[in-house]
Amino acid sequence: MLKSPLLNCAGSPKRRPTNITTGAISSGDMVAISTKKRYGIITGFVASIKDNTVEITSDHTLPRKGEERYFMDRIESLSTHSMQMANVAGFMQDEALRNDLRRFIIDLDVPEAGKITKSDLARIKPLLSKLSREQARAVVKALICKNYTLIEGLPGAGKSTTLAAVVKCFLLFGKSVLVTSHTHSAVDNLFEKLLDDIPADDMLRIGNAKSVKLKVSHLCIEEKLKSITTERYEAMKKMLTSVKVVGATCLSVCSHPLFSFRRFDVCLVDEASLAVESSLLAPLSACSRFVLVGDAKQLAPLVQSRDAKELGMDVSLFERLQVHKESQASLTSQYRMNSRIAALASKLFYDGLLKCATDEVANGRLQISEYHGNASISLVFSPLLEHSVVFVDTDSAGNDDAKMSMEGRGATSNVYEAAIIGEMCGKFLKFGVCASDIGVICTYRRQVEVVRSQIGDSRIEVNTVDQFQGRDKSVIIWSLVWTRGDSRCELLNDRRRINVAITRPKHKLILIGCRQSMAEVSSTMNELLNLIPPSDVLRPTDL
Repeated sequence: MLKSPLLNCAGSPKRRPTNITTGAISSGDMVAISTKKRYGIITGFVASIKDNTVEITSDHTLPRKGEERYFMDRIESLSTHSMQMANVAGFMQDEALRNDLRRFIIDLDVPEAGKITKSDLARIKPLLSKLSREQARAVVKALICKNYTLIEGLPGAGKSTTLAAVVKCFLLFGKSVLVTSHTHSAVDNLFEKLLDDIPADDMLRIGNAKSVKLKVSHLCIEEKLKSITTERYEAMKKMLTSVKVVGATCLSVCSHPLFSFRRFDVCLVDEASLAVESSLLAPLSACSRFVLVGDAKQLAPLVQSRDAKELGMDVSLFERLQVHKESQASLTSQYRMNSRIAALASKLFYDGLLKCATDEVANGRLQISEYHGNASISLVFSPLLEHSVVFVDTDSAGNDDAKMSMEGRGATSNVYEAAIIGEMCGKFLKFGVCASDIGVICTYRRQVEVVRSQIGDSRIEVNTVDQFQGRDKSVIIWSLVWTRGDSRCELLNDRRRINVAITRPKHKLILIGCRQSMAEVSSTMNELLNLIPPSDVLRPTDL
């Protein structure tokens, strides 16, 4: 394990020390370490990231030459584009499986559904008994689909629990399952849920053991073969042809030799609403039927080209197939947010369908040890249910210190907001809130660095909206940053990104920014802030 402090990243303006947990590099990424004179001294995989330190697993040692400055670059696969093109070409082959697939993906034919017998229902009853009624219905719908089904998982609705049950039920009926997603973390998270109930011999994780989570790395081919000293070829052949559950990223399915000869009964795609459609063609072509899981009202596929967006590349297959509502099961009862926070997302994005699963969830409150109705303590720190959502208005129009600064493309920050957030976090810690229960979301990557410098506690997670997708915290503070009402802010006009931000907290959501600017640059933010009672709108002086 190579552990090296990151001194600078290639391309950082003015050689400013860069905090890599802003999302430029993530765990599992392949990276190259270079100097100004030599590129690619070593390559390896990112094992973990913390503050300005990155741990890399590599077969080589980094040479030390005094105070030489090192650069780290994420290695983007040069073959990704060609693999996507190959997916499309393969998808158009004239064979029965792909002909059927095109009927549903291109022609949007209505999928067929079968029926479940009483005896089959009795077999899976022990698994369904651990789920809510809504989750159980989704599992059954996935089991009886003949072509495909969709599972729409709203924020906090127990999607992972439902997916694990789907896999276990298919195995109970002797079906083979391919689990895939566009990220390693999504595949690993589902595999972690299956570890206690499925023997390791029945599971295989495709990918380099260094790029997957430690808990599931023993399921990789190279790790499984370590204990085999003779007839390794036969052992590997048997493993690849008979293993019941295989997990791989979408791109791994495109390139791994296993999928050139192996077909599966069902393909389960997690976070399908985040995947570019062309990346799904290879996994879907490797299976007889498929289940897509996602939420089209949260983050869409990441597409940077404006031309590609205009042509629809940022519209996921999950979203397109939602035209057939009868093929979809929805998980609308959530186990994360209390009733006040959930009501915001439900009204703004889900037509009132998002609801709390239990009274305990609905009445969930922040645990503050020193707050007992003390009038001297700001509402920002109040654990009372009615104060679960608070907005701190910096009023930049009347305060030049509160205005944002722009140092170049993407380098947008607001030191004033960061200082207030630092003060808030300090008080939350003083009041007994665990640092690991606090999260700070920043609209811009540069603001992440600024906020971290103000907080000074690495246990408090600070990151962008995108990096918080799929995560939750007891307390979420959202730094809006933007204060220019005379120009458009794309990030704050993205309804899906706003949806992700406000559905991360369990008990307390604090937004900090300029109210007037939000009203001028974003109709969605304006609508959101209008839902917050005036009594829960504060000024920095009220803290």
